[in-house]
Order: sequence, then C-alpha cells, then structure tokens
Amino acid sequence: GSGAESESDVVKCDNCEGLGVVRQERRTAFGYFSTTGPCNKCEGSGEIIKHECNECDGTGLVKKIRKITKENNVKAYLTVNTVIYDKEIKQVQKICDKAKENNIDAIIASDLAVIKYCNKIKQPVHISTQCNISNIEAVKFYSKYAKAIVLARELNLKQITNINNEIKKQNLKVKTEAFIHGALCVAISGKCYMSLATYNTSANRGACLQPCRRQYKVTDLETNKQ
Repeated sequence: GSGAESESDVVKCDNCEGLGVVRQERRTAFGYFSTTGPCNKCEGSGEIIKHECNECDGTGLVKKIRKITKENNVKAYLTVNTVIYDKEIKQVQKICDKAKENNIDAIIASDLAVIKYCNKIKQPVHISTQCNISNIEAVKFYSKYAKAIVLARELNLKQITNINNEIKKQNLKVKTEAFIHGALCVAISGKCYMSLATYNTSANRGACLQPCRRQYKVTDLETNKQ
C-alpha cells in the first residue's frame, strides 16, 4: 500500500501516456535487466520494464561496465542508494563484493547497511544526496564513513559555500559534490513520498514517476477557488 515503501513496480505505458499498465514485476533495489510487454489498454509496445536476471542478479553488468570505463580512462561509480530491507541484505552485499572485485571507484549509497558494509570490505563509498545532508553536523557524522559526500539538492550556493568553509575550518577529511544537472528533484532529497502516494512507486526505491513535474490545478473544495 501507499503507507510503506513499495517492493513492486507498476510500470506505465509510454504509448498511451500512462493510462495503461505494461506489467507488474517484483522489484529489488538493484540488479536488473530490461524487457518489454504489451500495454493492457492501448496494446502498444509500452515502456521498458525491469526484472532480475536469474543467473547473476545483475552483477554481470558490473564487470562489463568497468571494462568499458577502463578502456576510455574514466571512473566508474555504482549507485546503490535506495532503502534496503532485511531480506535484501545478502543480495546488496553480493553487489558490493562484485564492485570491489571489479575495482569500481566508489559505491554511491544512502542506507547505513550499504555504507557500513562497504567500510567493512574496504570498498570506497560516497554518501548519496538521498541522505539529505544539509549542514556541517551531518557532514561531520558521515565523514566517519566516506571521503566524499553529495550534498542535498535543495541547498543554494551560499549554503554550500558555508559548509565547505566549515569543512576547511574544522579540518575534516572529506570532499563535497553537488548536482548541477540531471534529476534536480524539487522535493526534499530522500524524503519525498509523492510518487509513492500517487502511483505506489517509491522514489526511495528507485522508482519515482516524477509527479511533481506535472502541471496541476488545485481547487479549494470549500470556496471552489483554484
């Protein structure tokens, strides 16, 4: 239901603007291959849907991607920054192990289960913007676990500058990063439940349908004013 983080994907059809459902698949936070299926309304090709690989849980992609990045002399980062449940701990540890085995430069994570396991196996980890790090005290806490922190997307340049000045002043051994393009979410990083409430697809499980980017007409039911 909409009261908890969703563990399934209701994938909307891109052929009829989401009016039909392409398919519903069990979902974890990582390790997917893609396929397509017919929409139950328009019978179009539908949007890509995702499911786990039966053979490698998706870890086979890590080796392939690392090979490509090495050939092109660029760094490789693996994002595992969703909410993790107890039944997924072993699987996420397997992903982290594969990342270390293939010399992935860093895992970007938000759940302490992932962060602490990366520390345990000495796999570099960066703190995701999903942790909503907005002040120097939060930076100090997470600097115990990582050498790089992606700050909350809601911060303005002055706030970012103040945090970086405090990092230098307090001699913290951590660097910061900030979003300058891409999914510049308008909600609070790591704390938005709009997609979950409206479509039962959680942003905190990597399945945001971005309803915040739609246009709305809001009507006051008591006054009937928009």
